[in-house]
Amino acid sequence: MAKLEDNNVNGMIWLGEDMDWTATYVSTIVSSPDERDITIRFDSDDQGTVWLNGKEVFRHDRMSGAQVDRYNFPATLQQGENTILIKVCNATIYTYFYMRLTDADGNPYNDLKFTNNDDLLNAPPPKPTFHVNVNLGLAEYYSKNNMHDKAMELMSQTGMIDETAWWILGPFDNTVGIGYNTKYILEDITHIELTKKYEGIDEQISWKKFTDDTFDGFIDIGEDINWRVSYAFVNVTSPDERDVLFRFSSDDQAKIWLNGTEIFADSNAQTSMLDKHTIPATLKAGKNSILVKVCNERMSWGFYLRVTDTDGIPVEDLKINDVQDN
Repeated sequence: MAKLEDNNVNGMIWLGEDMDWTATYVSTIVSSPDERDITIRFDSDDQGTVWLNGKEVFRHDRMSGAQVDRYNFPATLQQGENTILIKVCNATIYTYFYMRLTDADGNPYNDLKFTNNDDLLNAPPPKPTFHVNVNLGLAEYYSKNNMHDKAMELMSQTGMIDETAWWILGPFDNTVGIGYNTKYILEDITHIELTKKYEGIDEQISWKKFTDDTFDGFIDIGEDINWRVSYAFVNVTSPDERDVLFRFSSDDQAKIWLNGTEIFADSNAQTSMLDKHTIPATLKAGKNSILVKVCNERMSWGFYLRVTDTDGIPVEDLKINDVQDN
């Protein structure tokens, strides 16, 4: 952490120039005499994200210059100290942001107190806050730089069932959406036969270990492979019986079977977004089989799946089993 230096009193928080393709975090503490609903007025050059007390309250992906009060969004200050964390990503040239705290009508407050730079620098470090996207981004970075153990450590902390665990079978035909309800295999299976052949689109196919060039949690089955269906399979072992949440998203339609029982189905064409669906499930003690069916219409094709407890905390003690040829 370093003290922010900016000698111009103009409301612009200047972070620098010619810092191409970099990201900067800025933090402050604001004290409120009571709990109150406020409006945060913000903009940044370029992309910006705002967290209040560890919770993301706003983000934008625009890449252009910032202006005062471009984005207005509601938030709630708690009584006492509130931590504000801002992330600004720069493409080229300048990087800076504006922020104001007002009531809903745009009137500024006179009774909020901001911790000064010296107090912030001398304060004890805050308790680390888990952000799944930060872990995924770092895991991808370490993987690309051949630091595989570090990448796996960060990925495991997300509760994500990562790319190295899955087996894939496909593609099968999905012309005009026929694949969603077509059973190309026995879909209530709890194990897979690695040597068994299936009739694919143009040839016989079998289960193959999934590979992906980008280690980011997304099971990327392919792009521009239109109107196709594939299955993905994994075994995981739980040390005990437990209620969990499957946090899932697919592009496009998908179904999920846990230990041979269908627990989720979505017939909508869609873009995959992390944690879009939250699916209650119960893992039994010992080995659990997970089968995912993903249909593609056009363009991108794949899914995310991570496992958390019922409070949303990632489950890190699941073990991935080797898939045996039965």
